[in-house]
Amino acid sequence: MKITIIGAGAFGSALGAVAKTNGHEVSFYDPQLFTTTLAEALGNSAAIIIAIPSQFVAETIEKLTNFAMRPIIIASKGLFADDINLRDNVSALAGAGFADELESQTPTILTASNEISRQIFANNFIKVELTADTAAILACGALKNIFAIGAGMLNLNPKSNRFANYIQTAFREENLALQKLELDQTVANLSCGLADLIMTCASQISRNYTFGADFAKDPNYQTDETTEGLMALNNLPAKLDDLPILITIREILARKAEIPELERIIFANLD
Repeated sequence: MKITIIGAGAFGSALGAVAKTNGHEVSFYDPQLFTTTLAEALGNSAAIIIAIPSQFVAETIEKLTNFAMRPIIIASKGLFADDINLRDNVSALAGAGFADELESQTPTILTASNEISRQIFANNFIKVELTADTAAILACGALKNIFAIGAGMLNLNPKSNRFANYIQTAFREENLALQKLELDQTVANLSCGLADLIMTCASQISRNYTFGADFAKDPNYQTDETTEGLMALNNLPAKLDDLPILITIREILARKAEIPELERIIFANLD
């Protein structure tokens, strides 16, 4: 089929490479890189994939309302369902998959909330597992970015007991968050949940981890790079305002708490 990918960054390009490997026709729309108009890029595409920084997803979906109600797949991570107009034709695709590993055809499991994602991406090196809960996939993607900021603050080594303890506590909190948001808790067990949580918190070069690490060294640190976890914290649903790791990370960034408090919470929650 013909698909259009909005966003030609690392992840969008990697998804395009996989789709082409599977025999699909791919066009890109990225006003920062190409002169192609949105209408030209969409053409007669059977599906649209959004792979741009999460702060631009909502306005992009609204722009797409001028076109036919074809499937829209959100591959961006860092936003909750309340941040966007989650219409019936909007689904999500996420999971523990680095862009370079997708392009090198490393075996990968992704999670999707629409069968069309499986039709586009599934092959002998990519498995696409399905859930009906788009909002739960988005929530897992937003939460793991926040947790990765905390992992950076604590300077966690993936080969350490501290890292394992942090993941255990964060995973419990992710499950509780889905429950509070009245979403399918079993989604936390899928690739978009636990696997992506581990991958992101263990990636010591990811933007969220490095932001947390740099902030720990300098509380006045600021960055011009896209840090999806910061947007997720700013848009944290009110129902999650009593979850200890999330709120402590937010208070540390607001200079209302110190980083050692985050470590104390991890071990307190293991009692």
